[in-house]
Amino acid sequence: MNLTQKYVTTLYNWLSKFTTIYREPVQFDADNPQPNEYITYSAVVNNFAEQFIQPITIYSKSTSYKYVWEIADAIESDISERGI
Repeated sequence: MNLTQKYVTTLYNWLSKFTTIYREPVQFDADNPQPNEYITYSAVVNNFAEQFIQPITIYSKSTSYKYVWEIADAIESDISERGI
């Protein structure tokens, strides 16, 4: 497993405790319906072969930011408490 795969696996395992998570690109259809709240992420390698993860995106079907803020607050709290 290369470094990018390790980062992606670690990121997926950690973020999946907050809500549903998908690696981009995400295709929603009848067999894979869009959840109310979810996170997307993607892994890329830059021109200098340094591996890194792009920022995550939190989505919500709600017209309120309530659920997005709850997820963001939970992530921020986990980072602060665990030093992740």
